Amino acid sequence: MVAETVEKTPSETVGETVEESTQETEEEKSTQETVEESVDRAGKRKACGAATYRQENSCAHQGVTDVNRHVKSKGHQSKEQALQSASGIAKFYAPVSVGGITEQESKTRRAEKNAISWGNCASLSIDNAPVNTGAKNSISSRALNENGNIYIHGCPCHIIHNTAKHAGQRFLDVTGFDPEDLCVDVAYWFRGSTNRKGYLSEFCDLHESDYMEMLQHVSVRWLSLESCVNRILQRYEPLTSYFKSLDEKQPRFRRLVDAFSNPLTEVYLLFYQAT
Repeated sequence: MVAETVEKTPSETVGETVEESTQETEEEKSTQETVEESVDRAGKRKACGAATYRQENSCAHQGVTDVNRHVKSKGHQSKEQALQSASGIAKFYAPVSVGGITEQESKTRRAEKNAISWGNCASLSIDNAPVNTGAKNSISSRALNENGNIYIHGCPCHIIHNTAKHAGQRFLDVTGFDPEDLCVDVAYWFRGSTNRKGYLSEFCDLHESDYMEMLQHVSVRWLSLESCVNRILQRYEPLTSYFKSLDEKQPRFRRLVDAFSNPLTEVYLLFYQAT
């Protein structure tokens, strides 16, 4: 069987080449349009706060399911809650009119309603917040407008607290005893441990005293140190027997053993209680 050879003219060959080139060009255009549409969709997702990578706080999605996942995520809900809180704060601080004057003006004139003249006011003690001590539109500025001779000073509780704090620091430098460290160590040693509390309760029974929970001292809360010192002194003998009788390797336990083995510890605590 003889194979037939078909010879093509030059014009036919050129025509076929042009058709193939045109077809490849159309395929490239289609591919480029698909890429541009993808980039455009990604840009729109970015414009609405979406990211192009997948994570919990992202809404780069392939459909409605991923959008719902993003809306239900903790990151989205926390941001939404923050926005709601901010709007609530803005409404809370909105000026309120009481009888034609603002609420703050009403507070500054409360003394006049009780027939107390601002001329009889010698001094004013207020907290150090800007709303109270600011140069403009504050309680102190309005009081000074009524009587320029009023002496304005900050919160006396802060002053007393800072004075006692510096005095305690000086006492620490001299004696090396820090009641705050002792109170924190005692509270954290018994915190969350049923066994340790049970052993302490047994030592309370041994000393014929009722069991009392150890209080936790927080440095930013006023008067908590006094309550903690009083509680340790109330159960000082059971605590001393507890720490001297047991044997633990933790650094906190060793510090407590050293503290309750020192006879001056109770004296230091009594000094702080008296002051």
